[in-house]
Amino acid sequence: MKTPSFWYKEQPNFLAKALRPFSNVYSFISNKKAASSISYKSKLPVICVGNITAGGGGKTPVVAALYKLLQENSLSLEPYILTRGYGGSIAGPERVNKHGPADLWGDEPLLHAQYASVVKSENRAKGARFIERENSTLILMDDGAQNMQLEKDILFYVIKGDRGFGNKRLIPSGPLREPLDIAFEKADAFIIIGDDTTGIQEKLPADKACFHANLNIVNGNPPKDIPYIGFAGLAFPAGFKNTLEANGYQAEDFIEFADHHEYTERDIEKLFTLAHEKKATLITTEKDYMRLPPFARKQEIAVLKAHLEFKETEKILSFLKDKLNNLNN
Repeated sequence: MKTPSFWYKEQPNFLAKALRPFSNVYSFISNKKAASSISYKSKLPVICVGNITAGGGGKTPVVAALYKLLQENSLSLEPYILTRGYGGSIAGPERVNKHGPADLWGDEPLLHAQYASVVKSENRAKGARFIERENSTLILMDDGAQNMQLEKDILFYVIKGDRGFGNKRLIPSGPLREPLDIAFEKADAFIIIGDDTTGIQEKLPADKACFHANLNIVNGNPPKDIPYIGFAGLAFPAGFKNTLEANGYQAEDFIEFADHHEYTERDIEKLFTLAHEKKATLITTEKDYMRLPPFARKQEIAVLKAHLEFKETEKILSFLKDKLNNLNN
C-alpha cells in the first residue's frame, strides 16, 4: 500500500477520526501479543534499526550506513544483517542469495546482500540462532522494533525530518506503530533523516541521544541531460520523485506503485510505451530495480543510487563504542 496522505496532516481529518475505533483494536492486539511473547536473548549483540511510524521510514539506508561504520572502525568484524524480508516467499531462517530472485527473498534482503551477509527469517529468534552458528560477531536488524521475539541491546528509531509523526495517531487512523510514550521509553537513540522541518527533535526525550543524517546520491549516477520517466513502488513514492527533482533530473512523468509492488509484464509494457512516447529513459530506485523480473529489460532502465551519511560520524561512533563496551563488561 501507499502511505495515506491524511496520516501526515497535522490535525486528524474525518477519515482519521472514523478509523479511531480500529486503532483501538490494533492497540489491544499489539499489547496482548507483547504480553504473551517470550523474547530470546542472543549470545551476540543485537542492534535494531526501526521506525515508530509505518511506511517509508528510511531504515534500509541507515542499516547500510551502520554496517559500514561498524566494519570500518573494527567494532564488529563479521556483522550479519537480520531481516524479515517482506514480500519474499521464503520463511527462513536462510542466508540470502544475492542473485535473487526478489519473489523468494524480498527486495530489502537482496539490496543488503549485495554488500553484506544477510539472513532472512520471519521469526527473529530463529534468525538470531541461525546467525549464532555462522561465526558472526553482531546482529544488525533491519526493522523489528515492535517485534518481541528477540531482545535488542541497542535500539535506533529512524525518523524522516520532513514527516515527523504525522497526526500522532495509531494505525490505521494515523502512522504510529506504537504509542509515542512507549517508543520513547524503549529507544536508545534516534536518527533524523533530512532537514527537521517538523520540529521533531524538540518532541524527543532530552535524555536520549539524537543523530542526524542525509541521503545523498552517489557519484556515477545516470546523466542529467536527458529526459526521464520515473517510477517507484514504495510506501512514499513521491519521495523518489522529489529526490529526482532536487538533484536536477528532468522527469517528464512519474508513475507510482504500491509499496513492494510486484511488477508484471503489463506494468513493464506500459512503462516502456510511455517512455517511447515521451522519448525518455525509465529511471527507478535501487529497491525497485531489485524487484524487476527477468523480462523487464533491466539493462534499459536507469537506477538512481543513494547512500546515507551521518552528520556527526564521531558522535555516533562514540555512542556505539560505549554501548557495545558496556555489553561486554
